[in-house]
Amino acid sequence: MKKLLVLFIALQFNLVLGQLNSTDERWTINKNSSEILYIGKHFLHDWSGKNNNINGLLLINQASNGINKIAVLLYVKDFDSGNSNRDSHSLEVLNALKFPEIRFYSENIISDNDSITFKGNLEFHGKTISKDILTVVNRKNNKIQLDGNFKISLNEFGIKAPSFMLAEMEDLIDLSFSLEFVK
Repeated sequence: MKKLLVLFIALQFNLVLGQLNSTDERWTINKNSSEILYIGKHFLHDWSGKNNNINGLLLINQASNGINKIAVLLYVKDFDSGNSNRDSHSLEVLNALKFPEIRFYSENIISDNDSITFKGNLEFHGKTISKDILTVVNRKNNKIQLDGNFKISLNEFGIKAPSFMLAEMEDLIDLSFSLEFVK
């Protein structure tokens, strides 16, 4: 079953990334060293959750040593806030059965020394929006580390923010990521 899942994910990324050029090198996310965190806010308290089950690929041009494409895939169900009731309610609010995946894809990449801006498409809750994501890049010992943060609006994805004590949570969710890619 596990081999079938890996094959399915690889096929999905091949469809998204297209054919590799002969000078492209494929790097994959190291799940043991990568995570995406979110912070939700309400006037009574803030909370956070993380996802360590991230799939992703980078295509690196060997001639220029530059990143050509990135694709990241994760599942809503894999976010863990440490509170099972909150996580269950989040799955309902986000309609995770109908929209289980979160995807980001970019091949419009702007490098500037130790940072990169990925101008790409973020797909979440059945909607796709253009998103520019600034990352700090650290390359060493056959690893590429991408770190950054950004915000998303629940309304932008057609999600009504849940209420607690007659007040809705804030519409903006803070996201931060630390993704390690290896050959």
